[in-house]
Amino acid sequence: MENTRPTLTFETTGGNKIVYKTFINKLEEREIAEIYLAAMDEEKTGISSGRAKFKADDRAMELIIVSLNGSTEDIVNKLNNELPTVEYNQISEVIKGVVEPKKN
Repeated sequence: MENTRPTLTFETTGGNKIVYKTFINKLEEREIAEIYLAAMDEEKTGISSGRAKFKADDRAMELIIVSLNGSTEDIVNKLNNELPTVEYNQISEVIKGVVEPKKN
């Protein structure tokens, strides 16, 4: 499916750039929420390992980030393995703002 949504660019303090979608649709929101709900079910049975937040964050980044430094390939892996933590956290905050927009 072709990206027809508006996008913005964000540059980290280290000069890494992402292009990202400015909003998610309801289906994407539900997909991310389902990861958290599955974790809540695991917690009830006592086998939750707390990995749900990481999985949900990775899925949100997959859905929202269009490119990292011009590349559209393997974005989440590059974010997790190639960027300094401080820059990852900067990008994470941008993505959080898309997933959980402030109410007016």
